[in-house]
Amino acid sequence: MSLKELMAKNNLTQGQLAMKVSVSQQAVSQWEKGRSVPRRKLWSRLAVALDCSVDDILNCFREK
Repeated sequence: MSLKELMAKNNLTQGQLAMKVSVSQQAVSQWEKGRSVPRRKLWSRLAVALDCSVDDILNCFREK
């Protein structure tokens, strides 16, 4: 599942996810577009915010 799909599943916008994990909306946009990946320290925060496992987060970025 992609980051965009996980966000949609949880009814989160880029801005809402950014606020939950304390990053900029631009950072989330770059992740979603595959231009960058989140730092390791954010993986668990993303998993909590997106109600999934850290493995699911990692798989989002392996698919690219």
